Amino acid sequence: DIVSFIERCASFDLDGVQLNMGQLGPFLRADSDRIRQVRDMVAALGMFIEIDTRGIDPKHLTDMLQLCRELGADVLRTYASCGGDLTQELAQAGDYLRAAVPLCSELGVRIALENHEYETSAQIMDIVRSVNSEWVGTHVDTGNSMMVWEDPAAAVAAMAPRAVSSHFKDHIVIEDDGVPLVAG
Repeated sequence: DIVSFIERCASFDLDGVQLNMGQLGPFLRADSDRIRQVRDMVAALGMFIEIDTRGIDPKHLTDMLQLCRELGADVLRTYASCGGDLTQELAQAGDYLRAAVPLCSELGVRIALENHEYETSAQIMDIVRSVNSEWVGTHVDTGNSMMVWEDPAAAVAAMAPRAVSSHFKDHIVIEDDGVPLVAG
């Protein structure tokens, strides 16, 4: 459960936790005491909290940014593509993120746009540069670049100057019936 997860992270002397809001968000929102409990627990342990979500639909971003404030998180990690029409998702990303900037500023929460399985570092950087705000940066994932056959070191170098957050992991390339596949 979430309390045990936070306690375990603290036992490893980690500085903070990243909480994925996929299923956890509705669970926390179902009882405002849960939000307060998580916020107070993380603060008492002297840890930071970051929220992970998926997608950049304006209503969803607004909801997640407000949840960040309630939890005491100052970073919201998300990604532009959720596996739909990549061209369309990337084309609307700048507008959606620019629309969120005033709320980010008001709440003190930065958005970290991740290179997540479909997007190259160049595409992420194009979006971040188009938004042109201190409130929107990159979330560097060292493994996801391989999902688009991009060299991880090159992706990190490209995205690091605008990094707000990161996931550090590794993937390998395996062969299945002569077809190369990325496995994490």
